[in-house]
Amino acid sequence: MIKSKKRTLRKRRMVIALDKACRQEVVEERDQNTCQRCGKMQGEWDEKRQRPVVLQWAHVHTREYYVTRWEPDNSLALCDADHVWFDNHKVLSYEWFRKRWSERWERIQNVLRSGTKTSESWIRSRYEELRHD
Repeated sequence: MIKSKKRTLRKRRMVIALDKACRQEVVEERDQNTCQRCGKMQGEWDEKRQRPVVLQWAHVHTREYYVTRWEPDNSLALCDADHVWFDNHKVLSYEWFRKRWSERWERIQNVLRSGTKTSESWIRSRYEELRHD
């Protein structure tokens, strides 16, 4: 039981490190801390909501799927309001994303169709790649 608990903890630490690195790569570097739907920047004052904009690391296909979780093509920076819209209107949001980034959409679909199994060793290999970059 203790060995299993340690493995789960190690896996969780790897997932957290991968999440942090991917969020930084996508939200901060590629998307420049700017919501890809409305164009507002992190911390900018939102008149409608009467508070600063909060940016989030959003996923086209749920981050539950490890095979696409850390794929930059599958994620984007969205303000919290647009993230809620994106998650609650999947048909519309998929269509919006596909029209805006058709090549990214196709790459994501190819990854999903690949049938890649995401075992703990697969996660560890992604983690090791991150550590060596």
